[in-house]
Amino acid sequence: MVPNVEQQLNAIRRTIEKTIQPALPADEGFAQEQAGLVLASLDWVMDVVAHEQRYEQIEHADTRALLEDLLGLAGTTDDDARALLEQSAEPPADLPALREQTGRLKAATVRLFDVLAAEPATRPDARRLLAASSRRQMERERSWTRMTGFSGDVPNVGEVLAAQAGG
Repeated sequence: MVPNVEQQLNAIRRTIEKTIQPALPADEGFAQEQAGLVLASLDWVMDVVAHEQRYEQIEHADTRALLEDLLGLAGTTDDDARALLEQSAEPPADLPALREQTGRLKAATVRLFDVLAAEPATRPDARRLLAASSRRQMERERSWTRMTGFSGDVPNVGEVLAAQAGG
């Protein structure tokens, strides 16, 4: 049997917790602290690793939808943004390529939002669309970082992604 990533991370965590950390001298506070931080980091990775692909897929879909909505606001003729929408209709299966394409979608979204926000006629709707998209993104990001202790009491990322994928 070949261990999956989660099993491998669990094995590393157990080794550090059961073998390495107890072997550290008690008077080596910094080393003890660093071992604890490594364990906390591993706990965070194990909390999110299984959801990374789905997270990026939803990030891609939301960014693409926002760009499409912004393009529809003023019937803009931003040919580059429209071409990017066509290219991104089928998101890449490869995670690095998916991230790269999402980055390009975000850059086009920022560029278009800046144009629309500069116009009084489209500013309110552009802001409304961006605010709605930002709320969803913040919900994802808070759940992604919940194990760091900075996000407060939020659902795990799997729950958030399942809810966002459904609506």
